[in-house]
Amino acid sequence: MNKVDMEVFSLGRFMVRKEGEVISEQSSGADKLWILFQYLLSHPFETVATERIIDDLDFEMELVDARNALENRIYRLRRLLARGEKYRTDRYISFSQGGYSLNWENGGWYDIGDFITGCERGDELLDRGERDRAVDRFLRSLELYQGDYLNSRYNLPWVVTRRVRYRQLYLDSVIKTAELLGEKEELGEVERLLERATEIEPFQEDLQELYLQTLIKKGEKTRARRYYSFLVTLFAQKGVKPFAGLDWDEYSAELEMRRAEKELARELERDEHAEIDEILAGLEEEEIDDVKFLSPDVFRDIMALEKRRSLREESGEVYIARLGLNFLGEGEAGEEEISEHNQNLKESIASSLRSCDIVCQCGRGAFFLLFSGLELKQVEKVLSRINGQIMERGAVGDFILNNSLRKI
Repeated sequence: MNKVDMEVFSLGRFMVRKEGEVISEQSSGADKLWILFQYLLSHPFETVATERIIDDLDFEMELVDARNALENRIYRLRRLLARGEKYRTDRYISFSQGGYSLNWENGGWYDIGDFITGCERGDELLDRGERDRAVDRFLRSLELYQGDYLNSRYNLPWVVTRRVRYRQLYLDSVIKTAELLGEKEELGEVERLLERATEIEPFQEDLQELYLQTLIKKGEKTRARRYYSFLVTLFAQKGVKPFAGLDWDEYSAELEMRRAEKELARELERDEHAEIDEILAGLEEEEIDDVKFLSPDVFRDIMALEKRRSLREESGEVYIARLGLNFLGEGEAGEEEISEHNQNLKESIASSLRSCDIVCQCGRGAFFLLFSGLELKQVEKVLSRINGQIMERGAVGDFILNNSLRKI
């Protein structure tokens, strides 16, 4: 499929467009063919076995006849998709290892593929700390979501399961994006994002509450109150009250308090960053590959600041690791050999850390590493990487690496 000649829309209204012409609405009597197409579209990254297609699409006939019926339907669907061009068997639908799949190898475009990979890419960028790029990637992906997946096919199980999955992916990505934009105080962008999201998913309480919070943060309390009244009327259609048990005035006051607490936390964090910068100013730390080895006093001060911040913001655990070399037969190791092994350990640590990580050298052969906001298994992975670096450098035989790790 060339990118210019086939576009498939399934998030909201289903439509197949070829060279600018909608072909999914022009073929009378082709409902079963388009259901087959939608079924293959619903398995975007796999080849589906013939027997499974027959079962899921409910071919009510003997297996041999069902196989023949499926092959005939596949042939007719291929002809339908090949309209306006020379027919080729595997041009749009491939057959391999006893199953069928849509063929996207030559290009083509389908919204589900871009939506899924885009949201996953946004998560990857967010995990790497590239928050601005993550926002841009999320926003592009969220534009593709125009409503429930294949929303005209309500009773087909293979549609419903994916519809729920894609809806949750959409909601999760909207909330992440709104929080990222909120951190930058781009409240207008947050409002536009949530306004569209609540139109698509009007009965999603967490989205509606986030939208109300945004209006209050913008100082539009009267508008927020009117919108809350609208929500009460809207949810009454389903026999429920949104945010049950919350009085509006109390709710408004609670949101104001949350906003004030977050602002205070940001101010304290800015103060702590300034304090860290002041501590580091003028120091002449040793630096290897952009990783700074701090003095014990500086390390101790930063450790205290990170611990205070983690307790106040509940931002995860703080771990401290000690690394050192214990020599076998200490008295037999010469100064030059000890120095060489310690330098090897230092370079191994530097090559395994980021420039923003915090590390201290205490004495000749003892190093302390500070890990803030990481899970235990992530910390253990870093320590394992350091050990691997040491082994790769060939420094083995007359020492053992002594690691200790504790939560502070």
